[in-house]
Amino acid sequence: MASNKKWVSFLLPVICGFTVANIYYIQSIVPIVMNDLHISYYMVSMIYTISLAGNVTSLIFITPLGDFFDRKQLISILFLTLSLSCILLFLSTNIYEIYICSFFLGIGVCIIPITISYISTHADFGIMYIGKIMSGVLLGALSSRFLSSLFTSVWNWRSIYLFSSIMMIVSLFAIQKVLPQEFKQTTKKAFKYIDIVINSLSLLFKNKDVRIYSIYGFMVMAVFSAFWNNISIYLSDNFSLNQIYIGLFSLTGVAGVSVSIFSNSILKKIKYNSKPLFFILLMTFFILSVIQNNIIILAIGSIIIDAMIQLIHVNNQSNIYINCNGNESQAASCYMTSFILGGIFGSKISALLYVNHAWLAVCIMCVVIGFIGFISFNKKQICFKGVDDFEN
Repeated sequence: MASNKKWVSFLLPVICGFTVANIYYIQSIVPIVMNDLHISYYMVSMIYTISLAGNVTSLIFITPLGDFFDRKQLISILFLTLSLSCILLFLSTNIYEIYICSFFLGIGVCIIPITISYISTHADFGIMYIGKIMSGVLLGALSSRFLSSLFTSVWNWRSIYLFSSIMMIVSLFAIQKVLPQEFKQTTKKAFKYIDIVINSLSLLFKNKDVRIYSIYGFMVMAVFSAFWNNISIYLSDNFSLNQIYIGLFSLTGVAGVSVSIFSNSILKKIKYNSKPLFFILLMTFFILSVIQNNIIILAIGSIIIDAMIQLIHVNNQSNIYINCNGNESQAASCYMTSFILGGIFGSKISALLYVNHAWLAVCIMCVVIGFIGFISFNKKQICFKGVDDFEN
């Protein structure tokens, strides 16, 4: 079992990273897609937003089923959905076909919260794996931009989706191999589907921990999407960077994700209070709004932004799962729905701001969100109830 746990510890972050990358491949190749399809920046930016909309749909209507049905079977079906969607996007001929494929890519990405909720409760693994998986997720999101830029430079922008289709099939076989089968004591006939969905969403009102951390998840994803969804067009417009250099810049964010290696000790030192993390986040965007057209400052800011978002994100999920025993998939549905809604809000509003008021408006938007998170964070409310369990 020890050997199996090592494989799971290595493979799950990698698999989840490649899974979430499907949503983010588009972000660094926006200028190329604009020119290839002869459409506006706003239309291309909607590809990412529609992917997030698909993700929200799956989080509401699919993720809660993990508490009642075989999670491993659900994950397998979703991997097949991702692989097929990638192939169809590779073969697409217009923006509307791409929109449809992107929506189903978003649906498939709910593999991640289902996997996390399963791992967090399994006797052989536990909640300590959350940090590792989330580091893989953020690393996948950030590395995806470099990969899509690289594939675009060598072949064409569609080729990254052919590659991803193959990776989703490989991931399906890997999951089948490394994850033990789980057996639910309940049966499908014991529950009405609509009752499962309603009960899941009701956790937002019944459970204070779920409600509070879902709001913070909305905030950090709005910031993350606002920054990364507009960075490629900003780098192209203001610094005249070509596609490969835009991809290389995205690797600066990978340095930020490395903070997850020390997330347990960092969060312990700040007593699981995200208030200082929100403060650092808003100050970083304030500096970026004051000092523009400096790519070194922008790169350093990228590292800090991703580090703070990762720490807040891990802190949110750790608290939620440890205080929702028996309802982990439903809690994941609530949290990740709020998280992705934040992404939709951040990407759509920031794209409009960029088109009408340029990069400064995007930075100001993120400053405001960070400030709201900073002043609203109540340390007494969010005291980490399961510190001892988390460390064990």
